[in-house]
Amino acid sequence: MIPPLSEAALDANPAFARLWSYVTEEILEDDGSRRIVNQERTKEWRRAFAEKSGKRDAARGRARRRRVVAVVGGGSVRRVTDDDQEVQSDSRQEVEIETDVEVDGTDEDEEDEALSGSRDGSLMQNKEKEKKKTKTKTKTKKNDFSLEEMLHETRVEKMRMQVLMDVLRDVAYSDASPLGPGDSAEEEENTTRSCGTTQPHPHPHPHTGTTNATSSGNTNAKAVKDNLLVMTAYMDTERRGSSGHPSRPQHGRYAHHDPSLPQLSRAERELLSEDTAVFRENIPAIAKQVGRRLVEVERGLGEMSRLLSATTNTANTTNTTPAPTSTALVDSLRHCQHYRNLLRSSLSPRLGDLSTALVRLLSLQREQLSGAIRTLEAAKHGTVSRHAHARTAFFATVARAMALKTRLVLLEERSRVENSDAVKAKRAHAREMMSQLDREDRDVTARIEDLKRIVSEYDAVDSQQTAAGDRVEGKGGGGGVMTRLGKRYGEIEEEMDILRSDIEKLQLGQKTRWNGRKPERDT
Repeated sequence: MIPPLSEAALDANPAFARLWSYVTEEILEDDGSRRIVNQERTKEWRRAFAEKSGKRDAARGRARRRRVVAVVGGGSVRRVTDDDQEVQSDSRQEVEIETDVEVDGTDEDEEDEALSGSRDGSLMQNKEKEKKKTKTKTKTKKNDFSLEEMLHETRVEKMRMQVLMDVLRDVAYSDASPLGPGDSAEEEENTTRSCGTTQPHPHPHPHTGTTNATSSGNTNAKAVKDNLLVMTAYMDTERRGSSGHPSRPQHGRYAHHDPSLPQLSRAERELLSEDTAVFRENIPAIAKQVGRRLVEVERGLGEMSRLLSATTNTANTTNTTPAPTSTALVDSLRHCQHYRNLLRSSLSPRLGDLSTALVRLLSLQREQLSGAIRTLEAAKHGTVSRHAHARTAFFATVARAMALKTRLVLLEERSRVENSDAVKAKRAHAREMMSQLDREDRDVTARIEDLKRIVSEYDAVDSQQTAAGDRVEGKGGGGGVMTRLGKRYGEIEEEMDILRSDIEKLQLGQKTRWNGRKPERDT
């Protein structure tokens, strides 16, 4: 059980609180970990089981009289019900015993015990025992049932339903028609029963219809078989999609919806309404075929038990009981279980030897596969690998050679470009320009030296004038010389302006003279 948590812890962790709520309320809702829920579920189980047992007891109350005919000697037994349906036959002396037997599984077991006692020759003792059990049997119903009984009852119901579903599928997939008369099968069954148990039982055979069936009958039989297949799948889906919940009753049992299993919706069930109606109409014929198939299965099991008893080793005959002459299903199953135990005890050494041989065979196969792998590696895969490595080395060498060739071509092209006439002319021109720049640089340097020398001379003259007292006020060193030079420059500028004006006058007078001569040329 998951321990509870406090409200403070859940409030402190909202995300975990949502997860806690989902786990405790959704996932663990039907796990029975809470006592109250378990008690309520147990009450529902008990009430449902009580109702079901009440219906069964009511059915058991309607007992019918049976005539049990047993053989005084060591022969087989024939039981005849009120509707005169034979179960087993005998050809020897018979003694008739009448008793009231309830229709349930326990009375069948008591009847089988009585019949087995009659085989031993104690008919009167079995008669007294049968009467004593019939009189002393109580029909009280228990109101309180344990969980083990309910589980056992549930398992029995599920097994019955599984057997019924298997037989329905077998009938649906068989070659016989569920609507066929089946008279030949009944006659064969009656003949086999009337011949006694000394004759071997025939092997199980599928149902066969009449040989003179018309095409419409075949079509109807095919439609009924298709309908039986559909209804078998429908019932199987409904049965597997339910497991046990009080709120979802289904097929007389309580069912619980499992979301992981397929469920049919209401629309899908409405689509199957016609198939359901056809199935209900053909229930008597289908029930007859199912009964015949069950008889064939029981007969086949008896034949299997007889074959097992016939093929038993002579060494084990002293430890085994003789095979009974009756082919009842219970006796057949008992003998099958007994011989199964014998086979288990005798097959263990053989299985050990077989396992040893199988292990040895697998080891040899492993060694053979290892040798084959080595052979393939040396013969085929190794050669392929070496060829791939050789091609890789070859392509790597080719790549290196192409790189070297590219470098060589680049050097040749560069040498050709550098030794061309245009490049030589450009280089000569560049050398000339460089020499010219060098000469100009030297000229500029010489001129700078001259200017520096002249400036020094000006500074010397200015210093001499300053020493003589002829220094211009507000001027620094060399100010007088620069003043005289400025005046001289102004005079030169005035003279240049006069010369420019004279030149303009001369040019204007010359233009006037040329303009006066143009008409003469035109005439």
